[in-house]
Amino acid sequence: MAPPKKKSTSEKITSFWSTFISPTPASFPATIFPPALYASLLPDQQHPNPAKPRNAAESYDHAVAAVTDRVARIVRDCRRTNEKFTDPDFDIRRSRYDCLFSLGFDDSAGSGGRGPGGRAAAVAEALSTLQNAGSLEDGAVTLRVGSLRRLVLSLGAEGGGGGDDGFSGRVEAMVPNPACAHRVSWIFSDPQFTVDGFSSSDIKQGASGDCWWLSAVATVCHRPDLMERVCVARDESCGVYGFVFCRDGEWVPVVVDDYLFLSAPDFAATGDGRYDPSSAKARKYRRQNQQGSEALYFSACADENETWLPLLEKAYAKAHGDFNAIWGGWVGEGVEDITGGVSTVVEVEDVLDRQLLWKDLLDAEREFVFGLDILDSSGGIRNGLAASHAYSLLEAREETGEDGKTVQLVKIRYVSPHDREQ
Repeated sequence: MAPPKKKSTSEKITSFWSTFISPTPASFPATIFPPALYASLLPDQQHPNPAKPRNAAESYDHAVAAVTDRVARIVRDCRRTNEKFTDPDFDIRRSRYDCLFSLGFDDSAGSGGRGPGGRAAAVAEALSTLQNAGSLEDGAVTLRVGSLRRLVLSLGAEGGGGGDDGFSGRVEAMVPNPACAHRVSWIFSDPQFTVDGFSSSDIKQGASGDCWWLSAVATVCHRPDLMERVCVARDESCGVYGFVFCRDGEWVPVVVDDYLFLSAPDFAATGDGRYDPSSAKARKYRRQNQQGSEALYFSACADENETWLPLLEKAYAKAHGDFNAIWGGWVGEGVEDITGGVSTVVEVEDVLDRQLLWKDLLDAEREFVFGLDILDSSGGIRNGLAASHAYSLLEAREETGEDGKTVQLVKIRYVSPHDREQ
């Protein structure tokens, strides 16, 4: 009998591992440990606080009641203490940077070294590590993220196009830097919340890139009933204003004071004429630079004494955390936040039945509001319209042309910026 063939080392290893390999995979248990070990730690199958559907009208009524009640309580306290209301949660005078920027925003350079930091220090530390490792040239390494951001965006603007945000490299407005803040009664000689009601012609954009939201406001302005549902309570003498906005499908109450940002600094901060015994220079300076709607840093009404728009914008910024949070967006989102409705995006090239769309635009029953976007980050003017900008559709009508044919016309609103020195 021949002796068994001796296996090589490789064959022995293959034979060993083959005992652990199954040609048909076995079922894998869903759990590793016996359920008895952790059954007591698992919650019941029924959630202790199951979500309950809530009617949108109920949510709105609850928010309005909350705003009305809080404004009434604030007014009582103001009259008791003989002091106007100052919002501790959104105090733009004492907590300037918290109201302007989000927690992660950094612009130490743009704010004179006083802005929120953290990110710049982290990047500078990383560069220092590279320097110590010999990856960079010798010498001190300093970096300001705000300066780097403006440099990158300015290079993109010089190349002929803006970023994806669609604002064509308007870098100076990306880092808002208002000079000071004062109350409505200090800024306006005869302040009025509305002058002849709400109107799309009231709206002028300021230093914030929220043309999308202002276009939404202009779109809704031709429906006074909808605007009055947002501006629900106020006491102008006490400087308290209550609004409601729809966020994530639920109406939320927002109360703000009447402090507003201005573009020009106070006379005392200019260093011009330190000795002014009669205050004549200060009064003249204030009259020329710090009074009326044109003096506001952010959005303003066309009327010199109308205040509803800047206060509404301030409340909307508070509802989202800060002014930087409402930089850039979509008109449909703004309409949803103001009306509580649901928006639909319709691309012009995707329209199936143009006559059906025209019927909706005519909207004899006033069931819809329409906003417009020109989504082109390259900027420029096309047929008289600025690209990368938002518009409002105010009216659609059919007229008879000179040739006797019916012409379909639409009236749109361009939210223009109000002029001021930066």
